[in-house]
Amino acid sequence: MRPVRLELSAFGPFAGTEVVDFGALATGGLFLIHGETGAGKTSVLDALCFALYGCVPGARDRIRDVRSDHADPSRLTYVRLDFLVAGEPFQIWRQPKHIAGKLRGAGKTVHQSKVVLFRGAPLELVGDRLDEVGDAMQQLLGMTADQFCQVVLLPQGEFARFLRADAKDRQDLLERLFAAERYRAIELLLAADKAAAAVRVGEIETRADRLLHLSAGEAEIEVPPEGAGAGWVTELTSDMRAQADQAAACARDAEGAELLARSRRESVSVRAAAQARLRSVLQWRDSLTAAGPDRLARGAELLAARRAARVLPLVGRFDSAAAGAAQLAEIAAGAVAALGDPAIGAASSPPLSARARALRAVAAGLEAMLPMERELDEATREAGALESELTRDRRELADCAASLATLRAELARFDEIERAGAFAGARLDAGAAEVQRLQVLYDASVALPTAQERLLAARELLLAHDGAVNDARTYQLGLLARRLEGMAGELAQGLADGEPCAVCGAVTHPAPAVGGASVSAAEHDAAEVACTRAAQVAEAGRRAVETLASEVAALTSETGGLDARAARPLWIGATERVDELRDSIAAAQRAAPRGAEDRAALTKTEERLSSLEQGVAAARAGLQSIAALIDKRTHEVRESRADYRSIAERMSVVGGTAELFELAASAVDEAARAAAAAVAEAQAADSAARAAGFGSAADARAAYRDDAACAAIESWCLAHDSALARADADLADPALAVELEPAADTGAADLALDEAVAAARASRSRAESLRRRGEKLAAFAAQIAAVDEAIAPARAAYDGIAGLADLAGGSNRLRMRLSAFVLAARLEQVAAAASLRLASMTAGRYTLAHTDEVGDARRKAGLGLKVCDSWTGTTRDAASLSGGETFMASLALALALADVVREEAGGTQIDCLFVDEGFGSLDEATLDEVMDVLDQLRDGGRLVGLVSHVPELRQRIPTQLRVLKGADGSRLAHSGDLAVASAMTSTG
Repeated sequence: MRPVRLELSAFGPFAGTEVVDFGALATGGLFLIHGETGAGKTSVLDALCFALYGCVPGARDRIRDVRSDHADPSRLTYVRLDFLVAGEPFQIWRQPKHIAGKLRGAGKTVHQSKVVLFRGAPLELVGDRLDEVGDAMQQLLGMTADQFCQVVLLPQGEFARFLRADAKDRQDLLERLFAAERYRAIELLLAADKAAAAVRVGEIETRADRLLHLSAGEAEIEVPPEGAGAGWVTELTSDMRAQADQAAACARDAEGAELLARSRRESVSVRAAAQARLRSVLQWRDSLTAAGPDRLARGAELLAARRAARVLPLVGRFDSAAAGAAQLAEIAAGAVAALGDPAIGAASSPPLSARARALRAVAAGLEAMLPMERELDEATREAGALESELTRDRRELADCAASLATLRAELARFDEIERAGAFAGARLDAGAAEVQRLQVLYDASVALPTAQERLLAARELLLAHDGAVNDARTYQLGLLARRLEGMAGELAQGLADGEPCAVCGAVTHPAPAVGGASVSAAEHDAAEVACTRAAQVAEAGRRAVETLASEVAALTSETGGLDARAARPLWIGATERVDELRDSIAAAQRAAPRGAEDRAALTKTEERLSSLEQGVAAARAGLQSIAALIDKRTHEVRESRADYRSIAERMSVVGGTAELFELAASAVDEAARAAAAAVAEAQAADSAARAAGFGSAADARAAYRDDAACAAIESWCLAHDSALARADADLADPALAVELEPAADTGAADLALDEAVAAARASRSRAESLRRRGEKLAAFAAQIAAVDEAIAPARAAYDGIAGLADLAGGSNRLRMRLSAFVLAARLEQVAAAASLRLASMTAGRYTLAHTDEVGDARRKAGLGLKVCDSWTGTTRDAASLSGGETFMASLALALALADVVREEAGGTQIDCLFVDEGFGSLDEATLDEVMDVLDQLRDGGRLVGLVSHVPELRQRIPTQLRVLKGADGSRLAHSGDLAVASAMTSTG
């Protein structure tokens, strides 16, 4: 990785926007960053680290935010870095969370953390999410932020502390730089395997003890004896089976007593049932005997009804003939009365028939005059119709003339409207296209500000969501670490003297682990769910930002550079002109059908006028011809009508009267015949009734019953006879040959049976219980034998894994855990690489050596450093070095650690190096040696930057970046040229 250009705004002490051109600074390979104390030299390196990783090195990341206190409230804080990785260009822009002025309007707002990463030229978006860009930078650079700060940004003060630190502090730094967590995971895995093996042994021992206690419980023994095993349980099984055999014999005796009691109960129940049935049959027989008289009366009624049924048809015929004769006599009297002729006295058929024939002759004469009357009526109607038609045609002639004038005026107006519509139609398409174009432009100009605000808000919300995801992941990993670290303490809290350990089974606990309660699995699962949900919310926010960004780009293209105030008048004016054209077209379209109708109406009106004139002349001629015919027929018809309105009406009255006389004569004849038939039927009915044993036809009618009534009477009689026969048969049944006294006592028999059943059930239950307990004891004996076989392999497995876990956990000569051993190996590599540079800077006097000496019990072994002095042939503690010697040793250690970390991270090529402070403690000769080493670092094109305020370095290094401190914030200048600096800080 090689930085090309760094731009920072309102960052650290810099109030405005400053630019660092690494391309210009790299011309000499070595450059100097200098300035007064507190000007912000280190802040330039902070900005570089913040751009790449979103944090600043060391403790400064936890002190405060990176926004400048000198910055204008409206200025945003951000860092932009252009850099190369393997020759390929990249650009990253990062904004921290801070409070600044709103982009639009007054007031302040919280700007959330944002980041955007681009690749190539032209720029291509790689990602704009915090987690996404973080993963991409990890892949590009191949190292974490801590590793980058040690490889690229060399803070000499921290390495001086590292040089003099004890093993514990030295281990903390090495763990941050090297992947020691994988070895810690191995330690935890081995410890977990050891605990699992201990649990397995404990489970087997617990199972054996549990089986012995269960066996004792089945044998009703409180506690199993000392040394009890499968043999003891087998003896218990034999005893239990003997008791079960004795109980089974007792149960069989109790079952025999139960059968005897059940037989006695059945005998008493049979006698009680026979006594109850005998009482019921005797009561039933007495009730049937009491109903004997009613049975005789119903039998006589049934015989009489059957004799009357043979006479009833003749009686019915007489009733029907008498009713018909009476009805016909009434009809004949009514017909004679309806004639209304006092000259006809008693009803007689011959006079009525003669009057009817005379009236028929008059009606025939009138019928001959009907055609003449119809001819007169038709002529009269035709004359009236012609007169009406003549009057109507005359009025219509006047209306047609007025309509012609009106239609000609309307047609002239419609022609003018059609010409205007045709002109508007020719211009409408162009006008509508212009309106549509201006409307799209105006809508886009109105929607653009809102869309931009929504996009900004969505990006801020997305940054907040990304931060929430990072927080959730950090919290989840913290819980996991705490849970793993706290497991031993959690187990130790449950230990009590004399009680076995759940892991190893020991009852003594000489050194229980100390620690607070561990994190529960439920808490860790809840944190994992929260992390997943936060990632889902962030992903939804990212999709929303992409959608809104596309919308803003489309709207910007559609506005054409106009805002809403400029676009609105253009759109409204074009719309009004198009509305006028459409009104003209619509008016022409509305008028076209009416004009066509008026033209057609004009033609029809002219044709109608000609037709009316011809019709008036024809009507006048027809009226004259019809008037002569009416005068001729009027006198002849008047005599035939007499006092009626027409000949047909007079003929209808005469014919109706003749019909009444004919009907009256016919009714009189029918009534006489019906009376004679009724007398004959009455004589036949009386004769048949006497023959059947009745006094008259009326007596037979009274004795008659219909089929349903006869069936009901017969059914009742048969049921009575059948019930009486069944009662007699029941009394003859041998089963009822019992005495009613004394009554059978079923209660005493039931009580005796219940007692026998309870005794048998209790005996069977005891026998079954003893049998099942014997079976369980036999099963327990077999299980205890199997457990005894499994305990030895489980203990052997525990011994094997426990030795390995204890070794990795620090139970060794050096009291070193596996992770510390790996870090010691890395420190040995660092010491070897640092010795080469330190020997060069000290003329071969000093080298560094790694030591694994064991100190007191409280100190860690394997992470010691000693300084070897070739002049005296002795080793020295680093604290005995002078200030300049400490600087050289620290610089050598930092450069060596950077090389080892780079190899550990995969050999990523980092083409830049920054050394921060410490040069003031060197004399001139030593400074020459150090500069020679630094000159070697820039071989191969590496960019090396020194951060210092030492004046002598400004004389030795011509390429410089100067940091200028002021009351309104700091500024940057290249190579001391303030004019160039002013031009570069255009927004500062």
